[in-house]
Amino acid sequence: DIESHVEKPTPGQELESKAKDLKKTKNVAEMVTLAKWGMDQGAKIQATKLLNDVLTLDKENEAAHLLMGHEKLGGKWLAGKAIEDFKAKEDGERRKAQGWIEIKGKWYDPYTAKCMKADLVDVKDWGWVTKDEAAKIEKGMLFVDGRWYEAKDKAQLDQDMRFEGKKWMSLSDLEALHKDPKTPWVMESRHFEITATNGIKAVRAILAQMESIWEPLKTFYGDAPVTAPGKKLKLIVGPNTEAYNALKGLHAKDDRATYFSNGHGVFYAADKSAAFTYYYSDMYIRQWCLHGTHDLFLGGIGQWEKLKSPMVEALGAYFEGFYGGSGDYQQDRWCAAGFIKKHTFEDPRKELTKFNITDQKKLEENLAALGFIVHYLVSRDAQTVQAWLPGFLRKGHGHVELMDAFEKKLGKPIA
Repeated sequence: DIESHVEKPTPGQELESKAKDLKKTKNVAEMVTLAKWGMDQGAKIQATKLLNDVLTLDKENEAAHLLMGHEKLGGKWLAGKAIEDFKAKEDGERRKAQGWIEIKGKWYDPYTAKCMKADLVDVKDWGWVTKDEAAKIEKGMLFVDGRWYEAKDKAQLDQDMRFEGKKWMSLSDLEALHKDPKTPWVMESRHFEITATNGIKAVRAILAQMESIWEPLKTFYGDAPVTAPGKKLKLIVGPNTEAYNALKGLHAKDDRATYFSNGHGVFYAADKSAAFTYYYSDMYIRQWCLHGTHDLFLGGIGQWEKLKSPMVEALGAYFEGFYGGSGDYQQDRWCAAGFIKKHTFEDPRKELTKFNITDQKKLEENLAALGFIVHYLVSRDAQTVQAWLPGFLRKGHGHVELMDAFEKKLGKPIA
């Protein structure tokens, strides 16, 4: 006997057969259910056709759109490349609002974009350097006390000898030479240049502290100044008032009648290209040099006018707490830690409002309070502070907007 054989319909054929009846009744819910079954069975072509029929009957049907891989963006259902284009545009607008810059279709943070435009090279463990510096690094040259040396010079360097002028000199002889304000140290680090009549240990310590807060500053502000040999942030410092005054005139814009002072021992050149301060002791690296570094950094990213804001004083004082070289903030590291331990802040908003930079008698106390308030707010919610910063830098938002943001998030007054 010949056994009869009836071929079973494919999932696609079965879906098409059932769909005919559903289309007549216009039962959208069951059409979607059938289409999902078809998708699960591999009948994508037939299922997609049925889903298009659903959208003809109900163009906003969420289940049908989701099954087809659509996304609702900007109040509209989008598909395929339209989704990619929308998200790319949205991402671009968000990055642009944060100060990012588009180069050849790709977005870069402000600092990276500026370095690329300046034709600098990103070298591992060094960061952005000039092509000449990159060649020296590739060659294996050594960067010691602000000067490049050949690898063969290491033996001399290990004996505390440095090449200056046209000859090798001992560090002790160089210290004697550079105590004279007519021939001070002029020493560079990666991002800074210091002119000083201090001893070599103090000069190194100041530069090290300045470099230690470069990354925290860059992370905090989302930007950084572009620096290269001859274009680094400049600090002019003396070991005491007499030495500081003797350094007058070494900077082209040294007109002390027009200096702007942040009231915290740091004065700035009229063209904002350098900071001038003192170094009496270790405390002054914390209190003045780091505060000055913060302000120079802010000026270097084109935000110098923000120095008029009490919030800059607050942030500068906060960055004094990065003393120590580890790149993280510790409340006990800075000079006002003793005051902080005895002080409470019932109303940070009021503390910021009453700040008066001209009140010299209470200046240290006010600056301590300001520094701690920012630390306190960062510790409460770093994201809120970070979200506020772009507005502070680009729209002139001050402490009022920052406090408002915290109170909105908490649902009550900040305390």
